[in-house]
Amino acid sequence: MVTRLILDVKGTSCNQWLERISGTYHAYILRVPFRNENGRLREWISRFDMWSYLDNFVENVGGEIAIELRGTPNFIIGNYSDGNHVTSLLSYKMGITQDWK
Repeated sequence: MVTRLILDVKGTSCNQWLERISGTYHAYILRVPFRNENGRLREWISRFDMWSYLDNFVENVGGEIAIELRGTPNFIIGNYSDGNHVTSLLSYKMGITQDWK
């Protein structure tokens, strides 16, 4: 599972790069930060304001997935419009199947 890393948070685990999904043995949440021209975006932003970050996020996520998996996945699944936008671009870029949910 991939989502955004939010560095400046309190009371959640959203600032952990890699987190085991509770109750699983081999499933993790990989968090990758949004970036802009000044570096990593540290704070939470609304889902309505994140669209300008998503294309750059795809570039960063693709690299991180390849590193963590030591390869590419067989397929990816997106969630909500922003997640489907990211997975659609990743699917094309990585040459993998995208499933719609």
